[in-house]
Amino acid sequence: MILGLFWSVIRPHLFYWILGIGAIFAVHFWLKEHDRRLLVETEVKQLQEQIDNRDDTAQKQVQVIVKEVAAAKTPEQQVAEIPRISDVPLNIKLMPEVVGQPPAAQVDLEPLMQELSQCKQKDILLEACQADTADLKQQVNVVAKKPGFWHRVGSAAKKIGIGVAVGAGLVLALHN
Repeated sequence: MILGLFWSVIRPHLFYWILGIGAIFAVHFWLKEHDRRLLVETEVKQLQEQIDNRDDTAQKQVQVIVKEVAAAKTPEQQVAEIPRISDVPLNIKLMPEVVGQPPAAQVDLEPLMQELSQCKQKDILLEACQADTADLKQQVNVVAKKPGFWHRVGSAAKKIGIGVAVGAGLVLALHN
């Protein structure tokens, strides 16, 4: 009796209740997706700024090395620049000793300086690229975390539909 009275009051407005609840869920899911998208855009923008800053720093370091190598013209200057560019010790081949003269060594420093300069430049750029790759992987992970808005709406609609069907089935079963 009470259930019949309840059903007779709810029945004419059931469509509007379902429509209102569906609208509330749709707005809720849209707001969550919107907030998520804004968060992802902010994170991607920050990571992109980190990549740009790292690239700028690497280019500045390369320019310093290029200037130092270009400034080293004499053998003494070139030998002095080697420890700043590389941790590798300079292997010097000693010349045969001549009586009455200090020991001498023969080293062609120009190609060695160029090689060390290129190695150091490539090392700096490689470190920057590796860090950029890590940031790009993080960007991909951030963007790919959750399924899209419509996928989640469809999943929520299925759950709501099942709940409505079960509820309607119970009402019909109890009403008869």
